[in-house]
Amino acid sequence: MFYGTSEYKGFKSYVFMDEKVREIRLPQKRKLAPKLKRNRKADAIARKVNEWVFQGKLFSCDYDLWGTPFQRKVCDIVRRIPLGLVMTYSGVARKAGSNASRAVGNTMARNPLPLLIPCHRVIAQDLTLNDFGGGVWMKRKLLEYEGVEFSGEKVLRGCVLRVR
Repeated sequence: MFYGTSEYKGFKSYVFMDEKVREIRLPQKRKLAPKLKRNRKADAIARKVNEWVFQGKLFSCDYDLWGTPFQRKVCDIVRRIPLGLVMTYSGVARKAGSNASRAVGNTMARNPLPLLIPCHRVIAQDLTLNDFGGGVWMKRKLLEYEGVEFSGEKVLRGCVLRVR
C-alpha cells in the first residue's frame, strides 16, 4: 500500500492506494502508518481531491469498493446520485429496499472514499446538511459547486431526488 498527500491553504488530504484507491482522508486527523511509501500517482490524486474541494474540479479514478452487501448496495446508490441533486438518508434506505436510514448514515460515516462515493450528496430528512467528515462547511461548498441550491440552511426541494 502507498500513500499520497496534498496541502492547500493548510488543508491536507491523503490518498491511500495500491493499484486502486482504497481510502481518501479529508482532512487528515490520524497519524500515518510509518511503513507506507509515498507514491507520485497517489500524490496526483490527492491534488485532484483538493482541486475538487477548493475549486469544484470533478475527477474520477479506479477504487476498491468495500463493506457488507448492504453497505455496497448503499454505496452503489449514492454513487449514482446525479450531479446537482441530493437524496435523504431515508430515500437511500428505501431505494436499497430497507427502512434503515440510520444504517445508511452509519455507512456514509464510514465511507473511506468521500467524493468518489459522494456521501456529501446525502442529507437529512428535514433537508439540512448534517455531519460530514470534512465538516459541514465543506459539504455545502461541494454541493454548491455541483449546482445544489439552498434556502438558508436547507436544500431546496427541487434539488432532492425522489425515490420511486
